[in-house]
Parts: sequence; structure tokens; C-alpha cells
Amino acid sequence: MKKWMKTYGILACVVAAILIIVLKSNGFLGKAWGGEGAVSGQGTDSYGVDIPYEYRAEISQRNRINAAVDVSDVVRQEGFRKASCRVVDVPKDAVLAMLEDYYHFYEGEEYEELKQYLGKDEAAINFSKEYEELSLFCRLASYIRMAYRDQPLGGDYNKELYALDKDLAHFPLTDCDSRIKELFQAYGVEGELRIQHRTLDHETMEREAVELHVDGPPGKPDYEWGEEDDSYYCEIWQLCNGVPATQAYMLMSVNALDFGEYTILLNKERFLLMFMNEVYLFDYEETREDLMDFEEIIQRYGRITETIPENDSVEITDITLCALNVEQGGGNRAMAPIWVFQGINISGQFGREIPFVVIIDAVTGDELWKS
Repeated sequence: MKKWMKTYGILACVVAAILIIVLKSNGFLGKAWGGEGAVSGQGTDSYGVDIPYEYRAEISQRNRINAAVDVSDVVRQEGFRKASCRVVDVPKDAVLAMLEDYYHFYEGEEYEELKQYLGKDEAAINFSKEYEELSLFCRLASYIRMAYRDQPLGGDYNKELYALDKDLAHFPLTDCDSRIKELFQAYGVEGELRIQHRTLDHETMEREAVELHVDGPPGKPDYEWGEEDDSYYCEIWQLCNGVPATQAYMLMSVNALDFGEYTILLNKERFLLMFMNEVYLFDYEETREDLMDFEEIIQRYGRITETIPENDSVEITDITLCALNVEQGGGNRAMAPIWVFQGINISGQFGREIPFVVIIDAVTGDELWKS
């Protein structure tokens, strides 16, 4: 855990620094925001933005868009309000109190980067000293992760075997969401969340579980699965202007929005796993960002992807408006609107499908990143 936290911190700093340089050159870190691109229906009397709910186009014979366009009704009707945010301190005592009934945590190791507490079921909860972050893991979570594998480039990927947002008979989604919201309320956050649930039923987990062995081939774990193991694996985003709020290092991967800013695994009895990055409070202005016209954004995407390798073909399946957390210096952070184009690259070189991501500044239309 100590090594993970240190590596994570270095990666976050490096990637965020790169994106800050790009956004600064685009005017996002200056005194005033806004690009020179076309304004989408944002006059003095109306802030509504004309954005389709789905989009189909053939950019070229090897570059197609057949995508749902994920934009909140708030932005469609009212535009994207300028916003800033601040990081909330981790409420360590409140979190430990929420977990006390089952885990009965006691103080464990203390390192330069983190403070650890240990508890029942071989649980460990780690509070970072460098960032306002925490992580929780336990023995049951390790068995469940043997059965649920969500890395798309891994040969044993099986995420799609588990239903999306399906109620468990004895633990409905509403109860799951109430527990997650209670955790965020401990941070003092009452704002909206987007929660994506993978419903992990014990029958599928029993079939899929594989334990790796250092001195032998993989095998079935020595564990007896039951209904009490039924769980939800939740990817979570805070919402700013009704769209996912995110950080640069979370987007700059081949998976982009497949993984939330926060990950929580829980069953009816308890929280089993948590990866809680920084949590934010948002502050909105009355003025709006001048979002570039959507058709112009599509044209910018076409120019960015002109250099697709000759033997490859790309299909975009999802286009999402996000709010990117941008460090402005002096502890100030702004939320910048960006477009995330996500799909697949059918690679002629490797003979398989590879996740494909392009990120575009929603105000200037500039390329921010491409996988």
C-alpha cells in the first residue's frame, strides 16, 4: 500500500502538470475564461446549448462515430456555469465510526505517507498523509476480486458477465446508494453523485473465481460462496453542472470513464473495499462558459484523428461532457468543460480491439490528449 500511494502521487502530479500546461495555453488559467470558437445558442437571453442525444457520422472509411452523447439536462437547458472547487478534509473519525460495528479497527503501522488501521477480516484502512484520500481492503474483498476482473486489456477480463445496475433481492440498489451517500455526507457533501453498479451475484462469482499461486497453476480459491457475499461494485463520480467531475490522471488511460473517481465494494452487511480520491465542494458563478458548437467539436475530432495508422480503424461509441479539475495555483481550482470521445481502435498490427480515447477542450476545441 505504501508503494501504491507513492506511485499514485507521482503519476497524478506528472500528468496533471502536463494538462495544466495545455489548459494554460488555452486561457483556462488566466483571469478570464473562454475561447474564440462558435457559441452554441448562448445569447444574452438564453444559456441553453444545442447538443444531440446521439450522433452518427463517417469521418472517413476507417473512422466512424456511432455514439450516445452524454450531457446533463442542466447543461442543455442552462449552459455550463463557471465553477471552482476546494478539497474537503477526510473525516477520519467519522469514517472509522461508520465502519466500527463490524471491523473494530485499531491502530496499525504508520509510514511517512500514510496512517494505517487494522480490523476484523484482515481489514486495513489507510489514510494518506500527502493527499485527502483513503483506501479500505479486507479478506472478502480479495476473494471477490478473484471473481470480478475489470481490466479490459487483461486476458481474463469478465466484467460483462455481471449485470449492470440490477437489484439484489435482499439488498436493493436504493439501500446501496443510501449507504454511499451517507459516506459522502460525512465529508459534508450533499451534491449529486453518479453511481454505476456492477451487481456481483455469488453464483457467478463462484464460477469465475480464480486464485493465482506463486508455486503452481491458478486454481479455485478455498472459499464457500453464499448469498451473503452478493455485492455491488460501484464506480462513482461527483457531478458538476450535472456532468462527471474528474481529474486529468483519471482520464489519461485507455479506459477513461470506465472507472469512477471513487470505487466502493459493499454488500448488505458492510463496506468491503474503498478507493476514495479527493472529494470536492463546488462553488458556482452566474456566468457561463462559451462552449464551442458541437458540430465544430466534431470537425476538430476529425482533424485530430487524421493520423490513424493505415491498418487501423476507429469507432467512437460514447461522447461525454465532463468537468475537469484544473489546479490554478495558490490552492485555487477551476472546473473546465471537456469532451471525452471513447470507443475502440481495431488494430491491424495487433489483430484485436483496443480502447480508444480522445479528449478535447470544450471551449477552444484544442486536443488535450489522445490514446
